[in-house]
Order: sequence, then C-alpha cells, then structure tokens
Amino acid sequence: MSPINLSERSTSPGVDSELSEPVHVERARLRRLELHDAMTRLETQLARASGSDSWRHDLEKALSDLGASLEAHIQDVEGGEGLLSRVVDETPHLAAEVASLKEEHQQLSAARFRALATLRQPGRPDPDVVRRRVTSLLGRLALHRQRGAELVYDAYSVDIGTGD
Repeated sequence: MSPINLSERSTSPGVDSELSEPVHVERARLRRLELHDAMTRLETQLARASGSDSWRHDLEKALSDLGASLEAHIQDVEGGEGLLSRVVDETPHLAAEVASLKEEHQQLSAARFRALATLRQPGRPDPDVVRRRVTSLLGRLALHRQRGAELVYDAYSVDIGTGD
C-alpha cells in the first residue's frame, strides 16, 4: 500500500465534510488503516516457510514497511495538532491514557528494532526466535490499536475501528 496523502482529505478547517468528524480523527483513522495493512503484510511474510531464499529479505522489507507506517502514525497523532494533543486539550480527564499511549509508541518502536536486529544478525537467524519477536510485536500493536480506538470513542463517541 502506498502512503496515504492526508493533505487531500479535508475541505474545511477542522472538520472532514464527508465524514462530519474532526480532521485529526480522520487522519488517525487513515493512519490506523495504513498500520493495519502493514501489520497484515508482515504477518503474511512471517507465516511463509523460513527455508525459502527470500524469507529473510521479504520479512525484513515487511518490518521496514511496518516501521514507516508506525513512524507516520506516531508523527501524526503526537504532532502539535495531532489526535493526542487535541484529546488532552478537549478532554483533560483522558490525559493519563494519552500519556500511556505515547509511552507505548516508544516501546513499539523499540520492539520493532529488536525484531529487525534479530533478523539481521550474522548467519542464518533462528526462525523460531524471529517469529516469537515479530509475533509479540504484532500482538502489542493490535492491543495498542484497540486502546487507541477506545480513547477516540471515549473522547469523541466515534468508533475509529470501523473499516478495519
């Protein structure tokens, strides 16, 4: 999937006219879908036979693509006009949950780097170790996405998870 061009989505300041929800919520929804697609591609590569010549290379590319999607998500939702700062401004009682999600961003990025390092080790990496690391990362990402959907629902009464 190609990166989403978010500048094409909004036609009026602050609200997406097509969906009648704040632009920062729509941006988060689009990044969420992009991240889900990258997670699906990674899981597909992970499930292939590790003995194939391209397994390691294709898995490394899928992990790199996931990293790009994750970083775009983080930049979007943590930016000054991003979802997380807007949630704190508009619903301060959710500040602790926002802080927790931001901490998860750091942990998820670190887990992805660890998985890449395991895959890139000299020689042939142990497929079981690689699979455990990547599967753990995918599970943590799924939980993070669920927590993010709960946050958006609590703040805006919008189910950001529809369409996944």
